[in-house]
Amino acid sequence: LCLTRREVTVALIGAGATGIELACELAEFTAQVAERIAHPEVRTRIVLLHRGGSVLPQFPKFETYVERALRRQGIELLRAEVARVGQRKIVLNDGTRIAADVIIWTAGVQPNPVVTQPNAADGRGFFAVNEFLQLPLYPEVFAAGDCASFTPAGSDRPMPMLAQIASEEGKHIAKNIARSLLNRPLRPFRYRIQGILLSLGRKKGIGVVKGIPVRGFLAWWLMRTIYLFKIIGTVNKLKTAYDWTLNLLVKRDTCQR
Repeated sequence: LCLTRREVTVALIGAGATGIELACELAEFTAQVAERIAHPEVRTRIVLLHRGGSVLPQFPKFETYVERALRRQGIELLRAEVARVGQRKIVLNDGTRIAADVIIWTAGVQPNPVVTQPNAADGRGFFAVNEFLQLPLYPEVFAAGDCASFTPAGSDRPMPMLAQIASEEGKHIAKNIARSLLNRPLRPFRYRIQGILLSLGRKKGIGVVKGIPVRGFLAWWLMRTIYLFKIIGTVNKLKTAYDWTLNLLVKRDTCQR
């Protein structure tokens, strides 16, 4: 970002978990950079565009808390639908133009199209898999993660795109492949989401763990602790723990090495 001007605008399209987390991190980081370079008059305007009516539908009880946290950090939450994105500008459906120096898309993903005959993808481009995570038209093919759409029995909507689900899907597929090679019956995929945690900046967060809602410092601490144990390799765990411990005591390092 060029902080030689009075105001720099960063626009994020999509106020889901990724958009909100990134907006909060950017607000904290850019404010600290402006302070470090002795230009407190420089302002970074962060605009978070959201098409739907309520932010974070998976956390309905925390909507007011989240919006208050965004306002405290100076983040503008604008409920509007984006028609198109141009060079340093965003055009809304009503024709309003928003000038932006940086534009970040956080409104979800769409898989790369894979053409099959007959077509095995649904109308959104995802592979609709059965209870064994197979493509019904091609049972020798399994799909997991963001390219797959799995709807559990008794539910009318696919499971969300979460890393914890994709990881378990991958493990389950590996076991089913091994079972198929041994001519054993496949086992259906069953998974219950353990919890969802979201950071709202330094020492603030929200989440639901085992059905219990948490917020504030406890949610932030739980998220970092759980993610720390999921990092691969003891050395990487120790490095991350060291950095995060320092971050509790001092401001983040903004220098470029």
